[in-house]
Amino acid sequence: MNMLLVGLALVSCEGAAFSSEYRISGASQSVTDAQALLSRVTRLPTAFLDIMGSEGNHERITSHILTPEEREMVRQSLTALAPLQQRVMLQHLASISFADGMPNSALTYPAKGRPGFFNITIRAGVLHETVSQLLNHKENACFAHENPGSRVVIDAGRMPALTYILLHESTHVVDASIGLTLDTAKRRGLDKPIGEFGQGVWVDWKNPVPAYASAALQVGCYHHGGKDADISAAPVVYQALAGTPFPSLYATASEHEYIAELTAYSALSQRFHQPYTITVYLNDVPVYKLNPMKDALVRAQVSKTRIFYGTMGDSSMSSGKTW
Repeated sequence: MNMLLVGLALVSCEGAAFSSEYRISGASQSVTDAQALLSRVTRLPTAFLDIMGSEGNHERITSHILTPEEREMVRQSLTALAPLQQRVMLQHLASISFADGMPNSALTYPAKGRPGFFNITIRAGVLHETVSQLLNHKENACFAHENPGSRVVIDAGRMPALTYILLHESTHVVDASIGLTLDTAKRRGLDKPIGEFGQGVWVDWKNPVPAYASAALQVGCYHHGGKDADISAAPVVYQALAGTPFPSLYATASEHEYIAELTAYSALSQRFHQPYTITVYLNDVPVYKLNPMKDALVRAQVSKTRIFYGTMGDSSMSSGKTW
């Protein structure tokens, strides 16, 4: 898989402030590293415009210049990154940029002319959304429906969507830099991936082991060649997701997305104590509810994300730190 790692979908909704209840305490190194990463915020790289141009989206995309308030939100969200994410980003991140008119929510891609370095470009609208707002639009875009009473409702709390995006995209940078997935480990000449996240879950970067390769999970929005799904099929889709190690439907797209989603949701739920439930409504009646982070198979994988916080035995994931 190349490093054109696509983010999420377009949302139009109220802004999300980074309130004091979500600010991390006692993390001076995190704040220092976040400030250093903030200096990497730039205008859109030409490489990004080249990518968008090849997809026919170049004309309507423009570079977004952060306001002072938005810049502070970026700084605060960067403090949410795990120590390993911050360290690797400091070593391998060329730039962070924001775009108006971007069709998806985020993209991580190689920095042109700088081997081993990566850019992250984020849709500017993300700055004014909560995690729940972003995820609800993304997930509902996966299902065809005309009745507003039939929908998927995700409650992932009210933290800024930008925090989730940076947790997810920075994991792609870590993966590409040190080899977390089977794919990147092989390309880096490693005998096995760092952390062994995919062990027992993935055969290769795009195919899960047969036990988790349900046809119901092959939804077209996340799988090339996948099938379009009607909202009436949503209960079956999420029932198939239950009892798997995947923390989200997006995590089924590839091993790359699986690790990025697992890391992001682990941080949101374990470090920042945010809710995470998925409820399917048909004709305004809740017919199925899933809490992925309480699934035993998902929780077993969450323990592997401790590598982002130091050693595999580090207890900081459940230290009770508050925001």
